[in-house]
Amino acid sequence: MYRVDLKQANLTFADLSGNNLNSAQLQGANLDRTVMRNASLYKVDFRGATLTSVILEGANLTEANLFGNKATATDLRRANLTHADLRNTDLTNSRVDGANLTGTKLTGSNQTGVRWPAYRER
Repeated sequence: MYRVDLKQANLTFADLSGNNLNSAQLQGANLDRTVMRNASLYKVDFRGATLTSVILEGANLTEANLFGNKATATDLRRANLTHADLRNTDLTNSRVDGANLTGTKLTGSNQTGVRWPAYRER
């Protein structure tokens, strides 16, 4: 599904685990409760998409554009977010422990309740 155009698509509850969606157009898509575990999402454009309670554990989101998205309670554990754009994104209660955040842009994002890579339960 490389470079697929899924703008405005309703993918609620879809399981796209392990799929290659590199360079896909997902602007404005409803991805609530979608599972994309270990998916390849390199340079995917998620602008305007909703990503509430999405499972992106282990996904490759290198250079993905999530600017200004609502991504609350999203599971980004062990995801590769190298150079991803999460500016102004609502990450409330999301999990990013174990994620690669090298060069990730987070300016203006809501990070309330986020579990970061260095998070240690005591």
